[in-house]
Amino acid sequence: MGKFLPFTIAAVTPFTEQGDFDPKSVPGLIQYLVKEANAPGLLICGSTGEQHIMSIEDRLELYSSVRNTVGTNYPLYAGVAAFTTKDAIRLAKGAEKDGYQAVMLGFPPYRIPTQKEAIEYVIDVCKAIPSTLVFLYNNPKRTGFNLSVESLVNIVNQVPNVEGLKQAGNRADVPLAILQLSRKIQFLSGFDATIVEDFQMGYSAITSIAGNIFPNQTAELIHWIENGEKGNKIEERQTLIRDAITFVGENGALPCLKYILRKRGVSAGFCPPPLKDPSTDLALSLDKYC
Repeated sequence: MGKFLPFTIAAVTPFTEQGDFDPKSVPGLIQYLVKEANAPGLLICGSTGEQHIMSIEDRLELYSSVRNTVGTNYPLYAGVAAFTTKDAIRLAKGAEKDGYQAVMLGFPPYRIPTQKEAIEYVIDVCKAIPSTLVFLYNNPKRTGFNLSVESLVNIVNQVPNVEGLKQAGNRADVPLAILQLSRKIQFLSGFDATIVEDFQMGYSAITSIAGNIFPNQTAELIHWIENGEKGNKIEERQTLIRDAITFVGENGALPCLKYILRKRGVSAGFCPPPLKDPSTDLALSLDKYC
């Protein structure tokens, strides 16, 4: 049915300093990512987009605003996850209505479904959007739930529009799953610090956080990897990205990303409290990325 692009940027979501969704800032942010950062595609409302602190209505508005900004044919992928199946279906249908190329379906956070319940959740959402590609998102660190390899195989055997998995859990499960699956699907990474190693393990795409800071450098690294290039330039580029994303992650990834983007003149907004903007000393260290 289709593929997830090898490189997409995981977009942030603008909020006001008071912590409210800021729809007026969305077009400027998206225009920057598309026209200046040259993003070949965008993941909207993923973890980097802070979807779980947004209402269902705000997320639907965000989907529509981004689509209206980029036009009909630009590749967009919608992060979809909710505490209930009903709300996940509502989001998925909204993304489908707005012409998103695929949905990235995360599992309900905090509630920790059983493997059987998680399978049924995926089936129910996918049945609601049978003509839209679905990529699952396994992120046990954030949700408390870990999709097993057995459950993934079960889902892929039953659900034709499931075309991939973003595996942010046990990376060693990827080669195991590849051996057991009856049809080929994509595996997506979300961790820029291990891009080279992930592609060697069987990943074939990334929804990149570092792409917000180093869009052209990250895109070029993916191109080199896909072409089988090796040597010092690969190692040097991975080190550049790893050092930056590790520093940002250790000091609060989202506030740091938004600070860097704002310093570049981009309408990235702020993070709702309790996440706070970088301190003066940290901001000085971040300025080298601006």
